[in-house]
Amino acid sequence: MGASKHIVWDQDGFVDFHRYPVGSQTVVLGNGSEEDVLGVGTYKLRLFGGNTLLLHDTIYAPEVRVCLLALVFLNEVRILFQFSY
Repeated sequence: MGASKHIVWDQDGFVDFHRYPVGSQTVVLGNGSEEDVLGVGTYKLRLFGGNTLLLHDTIYAPEVRVCLLALVFLNEVRILFQFSY
């Protein structure tokens, strides 16, 4: 199962942000670890080609090592994904 919320570690991309007091909110990651949530807001994700995507209700958790996108929510607005590796 994938992420159920958008989670980012970088506060710089937020265009709207509401701070949470330290210790008031946490998020449980797939490996079972629990990390502090320090805020929530709208995050401006920069895409290849110069496009951007606004991610609403994005969680700011600075101890998370990678950004997590809830693809199920993006799929609802008909955003297509192409993964390569």
